[in-house]
Amino acid sequence: KNSQDPKISIVIKNRNIVIEDNGEGISEAHLPNIFDEGFSTKPKGGQGLAYCKSVLEDHGATISCRSKKDSYTKFYISFPKEDTQ
Repeated sequence: KNSQDPKISIVIKNRNIVIEDNGEGISEAHLPNIFDEGFSTKPKGGQGLAYCKSVLEDHGATISCRSKKDSYTKFYISFPKEDTQ
């Protein structure tokens, strides 16, 4: 919301997805908690990222995030190799 030229990029390669924006970013203090049930920096309690992480982990995938306040946020999603048995 603070960017003059907002952008979102999604890169898919093999079993990995990287989603990046150039928005307001997430503060270092909040970053460790963004996947916690009920965590939010907004008035309503957060469910979305906790739910995403739960669903991904149920399927053997992982999700992580890197961010720099007032610069960018990147989410990394990695899916497991298919079982070929």
